[in-house]
This record gives sequence, C-alpha cells and structure tokens, in this order.
Amino acid sequence: MQRLGAGIALLTVLGSLAACAASGVTPSPTSANGLAGRTFLSIGVTDGGADRPLAPGTRTRLDFRGADFSASAGCNTMGGQYRLDGGHLIVGQLSTTDMGCPAALGTQDAWLAQLLGAQPTINLDGDDLTMTSGSTVVKLRDRRVAQPDRPLAGPTWTLETIISGDVASSVPNGPTPTILFRADGTLSVFTGCNQGGATWSQASDGLRVTDLVLTRMACAGAGGQLESAVVAVLHAGTIVVTIQADSLTLQAGSNGLGFRAA
Repeated sequence: MQRLGAGIALLTVLGSLAACAASGVTPSPTSANGLAGRTFLSIGVTDGGADRPLAPGTRTRLDFRGADFSASAGCNTMGGQYRLDGGHLIVGQLSTTDMGCPAALGTQDAWLAQLLGAQPTINLDGDDLTMTSGSTVVKLRDRRVAQPDRPLAGPTWTLETIISGDVASSVPNGPTPTILFRADGTLSVFTGCNQGGATWSQASDGLRVTDLVLTRMACAGAGGQLESAVVAVLHAGTIVVTIQADSLTLQAGSNGLGFRAA
C-alpha cells in the first residue's frame, strides 16, 4: 500500500539493476504462475548456508499483482512488471520510492535490489516461496498465513496516517487518536483531543458510523487538526474498510485514516 506518503517521489532504479533486468518485460499469464494476487513475507534468509539476519523489525516483502510486481525490505518500495522464464524471476526496469532510510535499512534496500536484478530462481510450493540467487536463499510465506488479517472488532487501532487525496501525512507528535470497534456494534474513539462513542454497522458497500457523541473540550493546534480529520471520516456516511495484517484503512471519498493494531 505504498502509494501513501507525503512528499515521496518516484525514481527510476538505475545502474546494475536496470542492466540485469530485461529492457522490456512481457508479462506472464497472470492465472498460470500461481503468484498473481499474492503477497509473500520472508521467514528466513541464508547466505552460504548461514543465517543472514535482516534489520530488526523488518521483512522482505514481495507483492504480485497481475503483471505488476513490487518489493520492499523494510524502508523503500520498488515496483515494475515481471515475468517468469525457466524458473527465473525477470523484472523489468523498476521504480522506487525515495524515502530517507536509516543506514541499515538503506543497505538492506540495496541488497534486495541487487538480488532482484540478478534474475533469481523462484520455486512456489503451496504457501511457501523460495527465491535463490547464487549462495543467497530467501524463504517466504504467503502473507495471509505468515501474518493473518486482524479482525475489525477487538483490537485497539492507533492512528498512524492521515490521507487526503493521493497524499498521506504522518500523525504529529502528541496525543494519538485511537478507535476500538466492539462486537456489539458500539465503538469508542479518542480523536486526539476529545473522547467519544458511536454505533457502527457493516453493509455490502462499507461501514457506517452513526450517533457519534464526543466530549466538548476546546481543541487547538495539532489536536484540533487530528479531530477534524477523524470526524470527517467517521461522519462521512459510507466508509470503505481495508484490513491487511495489522493495518486498517478507513476511506471516505478522498479522506482516509490509516491505523495500526496495538
């Protein structure tokens, strides 16, 4: 979901990656390779038979969306088109987000780009995918198995991102909005300024929140801006809900909120 990000530019990956990749990739039939529509997360990396630990809290991620491919190693995301040729993953000229990364994550990004540019072999066995290049072996598992989607009701969701059109901004420092959906159809919300509650229900076209009631503390500065963003989505009528692993997006038209489960 890396379309989110304020001020993130899309750059072309040059150098050895483009040289190794095919200049024009003819997509593989999306229904034939077993990869289309699936996301895989690394569960182990070895080099020469020895463990190659990734940076703490990170995983290699491969997304196959029809003929499109994207990958990340914990910071930036690279993407383009792919095909399979004799068991090799062939990626075309890739683009990458240009987000500043700590040194360890920047090095890990470069490692993954080099690995993909070397036309690694891949082998899919059910939910497990193995990617091999030289002495490096990356074992991955279908994201739905490795990191199942959290239920909407139950977790406390903490706001991380405010979405406006194609631009997303991180939540400013200070009190952070949260929302808790309960199985009985009620919810509790903290807007970053006021506390409140409402009722919620699901329908075929999305989620509806009604009867929102908040305390009436005056909100200024960042707290007021956060509350406005939260209330704009909750009051929108129909809200599109997307849950992937432990992330939740509530989208109402061009306005959206990105949460993470506690």
